[in-house]
Amino acid sequence: PRRDAELVRRQADLINRDIGVSKVLLDGLAVQVAVNKQGEINLLNVVDRLKGPPAKSAAPAPASEAAPAVRWSLGGFVLSNATLNWRDESQAVPLAGAIRQIDVKVGALKHTLAEPVVVEDISYQLDFGERLKVDRVHLKDTRVDLAQHRVNVGEWAAGPVRANVLRDAKGQLAWLQPPVLKAPAKAAPQNKAVPEAPWVGSVDKLAIEDVALRFEDK
Repeated sequence: PRRDAELVRRQADLINRDIGVSKVLLDGLAVQVAVNKQGEINLLNVVDRLKGPPAKSAAPAPASEAAPAVRWSLGGFVLSNATLNWRDESQAVPLAGAIRQIDVKVGALKHTLAEPVVVEDISYQLDFGERLKVDRVHLKDTRVDLAQHRVNVGEWAAGPVRANVLRDAKGQLAWLQPPVLKAPAKAAPQNKAVPEAPWVGSVDKLAIEDVALRFEDK
């Protein structure tokens, strides 16, 4: 498959650690995400291997010697015709599917991330076989406020939707289930003066059209 990436550099002041990129274009990206029977995600395993063994802690540099923080800005990010293939073997019945024709358009970003991130457009196709198929999902004017932990979607449309739900002889529903992930290693407790606020989401306009749901009871 075709994979094209284009990086348009606007400025790079390495002395003052100021980097600006006008736009990043990425076309045809294909990602394979898999969860094995032990509940391990392949991408996380790769990241852990790249990290290598933990480095020995060094004494912090004096404040006068500390390098200034890198300042960066991005004029926009466009992802087109991407694919995410999913396979989950942590369930009793393995689940395989794909998110295809992923198109994403993100507005300007700055290193402070003080302003909400504006995702102007998101669209994709869901295909999990007989369990769930959605020809098109389209989100417009999504705003992500990292400081306030808020996500607002201006418009969310989906359809046609085809879903097949099966209840087996034990009364268990066989449909889309989250993976059974391996429990992470316990991290050292951190003292936080103020607990983080939970994330809150909202949708201004929701439209789901042409829905067909099939329910089988065995």
